[in-house]
Amino acid sequence: MTSKDGNNTMIHNMLGSSMANIISRCFTHPLDTAKARMQAAGTTYRGPLEILRSGSSLYRGLSTVIIGGTPGSILYFCSYEFLKEQFRDENGKSDNFLVHFGGGMLAETVALVVYVPVDVLKERMQVNFSSSNPAYYRNAFHGLSEIWKYEGLSGIYRGYWATLMSFGPFSALYFCFYEQFKAMAVVQNRRKSLGNQPEEIIHENDNKSDLPFTSILLCSCSAGALASFITSPLDLAKLRLQVQRGGRRASSEQQHRNMVDVLHKTWAENGITGLWRGAGARVLHFAPSTTVTMTSYETFKSFFAKHV
Repeated sequence: MTSKDGNNTMIHNMLGSSMANIISRCFTHPLDTAKARMQAAGTTYRGPLEILRSGSSLYRGLSTVIIGGTPGSILYFCSYEFLKEQFRDENGKSDNFLVHFGGGMLAETVALVVYVPVDVLKERMQVNFSSSNPAYYRNAFHGLSEIWKYEGLSGIYRGYWATLMSFGPFSALYFCFYEQFKAMAVVQNRRKSLGNQPEEIIHENDNKSDLPFTSILLCSCSAGALASFITSPLDLAKLRLQVQRGGRRASSEQQHRNMVDVLHKTWAENGITGLWRGAGARVLHFAPSTTVTMTSYETFKSFFAKHV
């Protein structure tokens, strides 16, 4: 690949990831709000549908993830694609479990520099949505200024390591599942088109970019549902660390010290069902979210590659 080709590919990835973030967030933000409120400590909601039916401020924090989350998405996808490109074999393939797993972890680590402040602000706005709540933020700017005033930089990056320990494994597992499902879909499609041919012929040109839209849809949805359910306890711990206030605004209630502390206390109080509380809401959010994100990303990346 020439330097010019590499630059063009990077531009296509950036444009595709930007569009994917905006479209995905607009469609799935209410599901993310339901997930956040289900996982928050002391919640009395019976399920995500109760939250969605209430219609109470379901889009709070959307502007934060559109404005702040888009640069994060660019870093995320470009980092993953860059790592895949570096580890291609002599046949131009990068179908390796460690590449996908490591690529997902690396992408998340880089993107979290942007994602964590966005996530902290978004989740506090989602959970503390009543104006009578002392922790209520009028808007994103008010929330950011309040966090900086009372908690400083540590408040803005509250739960960074917990977020890495939550979304890192999620992204790693997601890309492993997604790439594996795509590889299986390619083989299945070639079997249908080539009929009774030897296996070496079927596997001869397994180009994943040739997959139809419906196959990408199914692969991304399945991968998102699996990865989000497996890592749900980690996400619960991350959220509870991020929504608790620090500094001069710290609650008089007992504070969680770290991720292990959250998981231990949740297990002691509610057992395994407590650890997976909100898992259904998380899957309900991430399955369509990753589906919309990846199909939008793949579609727009291909579109910009042809027209830009």
